[in-house]
Amino acid sequence: MHSSPSDQSSTIMDEKYNSGQPGRHPVHYHSSAIVLQVESTLYRVDKSLLCRFQVFRDMFEGASGFIKDQSEGDTDENPIKLQGVTTFEMDTILDMFDYHCWTGPPALSLEQWKAVLHLSTMWHLPELRDLAIKNIDTLKPSPIDAILLAQKFLVQQWLKPAYVQLCARLEPLSAEEGERLGVQAFVDLAKLREKTRATPPIYFCRSCKCKGEWWCKSCSVICDALSAYHCRKCDSGAQFWCKGCSQYCNAAYPESQDRPDLTEGANKVVDEFLKSSS
Repeated sequence: MHSSPSDQSSTIMDEKYNSGQPGRHPVHYHSSAIVLQVESTLYRVDKSLLCRFQVFRDMFEGASGFIKDQSEGDTDENPIKLQGVTTFEMDTILDMFDYHCWTGPPALSLEQWKAVLHLSTMWHLPELRDLAIKNIDTLKPSPIDAILLAQKFLVQQWLKPAYVQLCARLEPLSAEEGERLGVQAFVDLAKLREKTRATPPIYFCRSCKCKGEWWCKSCSVICDALSAYHCRKCDSGAQFWCKGCSQYCNAAYPESQDRPDLTEGANKVVDEFLKSSS
């Protein structure tokens, strides 16, 4: 039984791309388009699709100096090699291009949106970058992820909420978090947490959750409480005056992850830290 010409061609192609040369992508490889190589994978992408973006127009016109030989991208043997890009990132962004996901919310994972943020930042695609930032916000990355992404891709608005969350939470920083942040960032964060806890606690009424003031009977003045019901100055008994209830009452501050007094203190110390770091 003789094999058909197409079978023979397929066999030759399989032999060619099993010989250590880059292999063709199973989806993003079209018959009449620009050949791109990412890691060990070849992509054929419609040139008109890529030319919607200035970075690729400059690349094809030679304005960027990226393409030295105008025949680059014409064949599998002479592809345009994209550096600093992974196949995962390329797959993700080409899927977005193919399905025209600009105005609707694509169902991408957090890791995929990170890939979009990386390429849109590197290739200067502001609309796509804004879309990635918006969707990463919605997916709520961990505070450590948010800090690392903010530093890498210059998304300043992610820094403060992430630092505040880490400073205000009761759970201590873990070794894994320290390893991901790096030594200096970990030390900075530990100092911020220490400063946050050095701030006198803010007490709240058990009944109405409003802030109040401590009244020292001995000093006859409003004072800071050293601990519950004790004046910081004279160490005698103090009463808590609730502004909401307009009466003396039992005070408490919630021992929870959203403890209001720590969050307020963290906001202040993080603001000072970010201003001094800018």
